[in-house]
Amino acid sequence: MPWKESSVMDERMRFVIRLKDGEGMASLCREFGISRKTGYKILDRYEQCGVEGLIVIGEAGERSTTKPTARRGRRDRVVDLKSQKRRAKSLKPILPTEP
Repeated sequence: MPWKESSVMDERMRFVIRLKDGEGMASLCREFGISRKTGYKILDRYEQCGVEGLIVIGEAGERSTTKPTARRGRRDRVVDLKSQKRRAKSLKPILPTEP
């Protein structure tokens, strides 16, 4: 029998359906391997936004629309700019002090 493949959104939908069918929050959270805080967060998002609320949200708190490689490229540019700024500060000429 082949493995069943499921997405995070599918798992969240299964979680919400079983909650709505009357199963307990604590036992479902244990079964799904999440904290109760996360379980309540998933339920709250579903009740506020419907299925759209179950879309995976990134660490920054926003839905990801850029590809990981684009984000990595942007991060590398920021690191380069910070390095350049640091080097520029260390190369500032020392001005003579006025007597």
